[in-house]
Amino acid sequence: MKKKLLVGLSWLLIFSMSTQAQSLFGEVVTVLENNGCTNGYCHGNNAGGLDLSGSNTDIYNNLVGITPSNEAAMMKGDLLIAPGYPERSFLYRKVNKGAYHDSDLTGGEMDAMPPNDTELSARDKEVIRQWIYFGAKQSGNPMGTDNFQAMEDYFADGGIDPVERPEPPAEGEGFQVHLGPVFLPPGEEVEYLKKFELQLEENTEVNRIELFMSDFSHHFILYKFKNEEVANYRKDGVRVVSLAGENPFGSDTELVSVWQDDRDFILPEGTAFKWRAGTELDMNYHILNYSTTNVLAADVYFNVYTQEDNTAIKEMFSGLMLNLGIYIKNDNKEDVETDVIDLNFPYNIWAVSSHTHKYGKDFDVYLENQDGSKGMQIFEGKYDSDYTSPVDVYDYAHPPFRTFDKFLRIPPSQDLIQEAVYINDGPRDVNFGITTDDEMMLTALLYTRGDDHQELAEFNELPDVICFTDGPVEILKNYESGAVGNGVIGNMFYPELAGIGSHMLLVNCCEEDQLREVVIEVIPYSDLDLAFSVDYDTNPPLLTLDPIAIDGPFTIQWYLNGAPIDGAVSDILFASENGEYQAEITKENECPSRSEKQTVETSVGSGLDDVNAHSVVVAPNPFVNHTNVAFTLEENANVVIEIVNVSGKVVQSVVQENLNIGDHTTRINLDLVSGMYFINLKINGELSAVEKVIKN
Repeated sequence: MKKKLLVGLSWLLIFSMSTQAQSLFGEVVTVLENNGCTNGYCHGNNAGGLDLSGSNTDIYNNLVGITPSNEAAMMKGDLLIAPGYPERSFLYRKVNKGAYHDSDLTGGEMDAMPPNDTELSARDKEVIRQWIYFGAKQSGNPMGTDNFQAMEDYFADGGIDPVERPEPPAEGEGFQVHLGPVFLPPGEEVEYLKKFELQLEENTEVNRIELFMSDFSHHFILYKFKNEEVANYRKDGVRVVSLAGENPFGSDTELVSVWQDDRDFILPEGTAFKWRAGTELDMNYHILNYSTTNVLAADVYFNVYTQEDNTAIKEMFSGLMLNLGIYIKNDNKEDVETDVIDLNFPYNIWAVSSHTHKYGKDFDVYLENQDGSKGMQIFEGKYDSDYTSPVDVYDYAHPPFRTFDKFLRIPPSQDLIQEAVYINDGPRDVNFGITTDDEMMLTALLYTRGDDHQELAEFNELPDVICFTDGPVEILKNYESGAVGNGVIGNMFYPELAGIGSHMLLVNCCEEDQLREVVIEVIPYSDLDLAFSVDYDTNPPLLTLDPIAIDGPFTIQWYLNGAPIDGAVSDILFASENGEYQAEITKENECPSRSEKQTVETSVGSGLDDVNAHSVVVAPNPFVNHTNVAFTLEENANVVIEIVNVSGKVVQSVVQENLNIGDHTTRINLDLVSGMYFINLKINGELSAVEKVIKN
């Protein structure tokens, strides 16, 4: 019995190993056989001489690298199977049947396979597509056993779907490229490279690249090979990245751009990337499946917008400035790494971004001073991804991307300094590496070379001194960005962001004959203990500044919901509307001091409902020169009618003594400036009713 059991286990082990050793092409052959594609049924009446009979080797040799007999497909340059290109593989496009837009049949390419209403399952189509993507090899499974199983699980049980295909450029305006999907098990990470021949027949210019990728993407980087010869050294299909093998940091490629989130790169007017005829791209896709339960099907689309060659005035270039020498100890302490960026030629920076992995806590870029120290800061990592507002933390997965529509002009003698801050709270020391468990330090730059073709930026007149609490001031007249310095976002200087002290702003950096320097001093808020009380016994409520000793002349201004109240410049104020009130005092030659905001609720407009049941009616309201005040007395009384401005000052009054019980109407002529006023009805010295009126 034991011997028989061992034999049985051996047979089971051999069977299991042979199943796992099944090549990816073997899976494809199984798909073809199961769907009748090794006989005439799958091909239909339009087989065109396609022969998929015989051994696996026969089938492989009849497919891979073979020109199709269909004239329309042949004219496109398709092969029956083009390794790395399912969208250019005629056999795959025959079975695609709408699964992927880039692989649909077009006019003259006859019927799909299998014929009529039958079609391969989504899983079977994907097996063929993945085989082609990973190089259409006859042996082995370059997709990897785990990723193949992830694909099986995705089509059996679902998972995280690919992105929805975006609208491509209009015909004649560009083209769309699709990479993927690629399948990852839960919690797995992978980084791929894939060569892509553009099939450009003539030189062209690219002025915009719009990218859409899975939310689980760590980054997408687009390179182009320097020439056809070096591109031929790279194999077709998806290549797994490693520092020791396939990696994107060699000298064979040139950077186009970096995406760490969906972004539409619209290059400045007059600039473009220049792509020669026959250009081949290298697409670098880094994916991390954050889900612990779901399979990820990740993909990327990017739209490339083109224009005729020699349209742009300046060519746009890109570069990754790497610090390969970083070493971060796992001591949970702050580690600051610095590196000098030297391009050795005059350049004009359009865009700056950064890249670290998960231990990165900040990333900054500075101009270097002549003594090698850090000078003016041109990039701050603790901003949102669009570089429109500061944030509390550096988001390594979505770092800021700063652009200058007015390029920063950097002469050849001017270097940059990149500085990154790390805190390694992980299980080990880390060096520069590919995965997010390693670390990186690099600055991405997009720039033009030589003299900038744009007009010089022009300053607005800026104050020498500005209060810490003042709003932003516009820096440039003719550009939305282009200045650098503390507190600068886009084209605005924010004193609160810059902080107390003197700040230098640079425009047309950094040639001496073009450079403009401006120093703005931000001075602090006045330190006055300013507060006010609210009296709800009046209607409307009366706001009164608390007593405070102030030396020298000063002015008062009240605010409602952050906006100044016209004419509210005394130490008291009737709260005419619900909202947040705030008082401000400004001493001569000093910044203002403001109280805390207080929410005040009022029911002004109906008079007092609970005082002797008196009522008042004012008409007309609004009025021009006069109005009538009507009221009813329930007993004989002395009456005073007061007209009060928004500051609480009585500007006019009418006294009527010994009025009898009954209805009364008093005409009041008002020679006042336009605005809001209150009419107070006082009966026997007590405030009986209030009405808000408007003088036109």
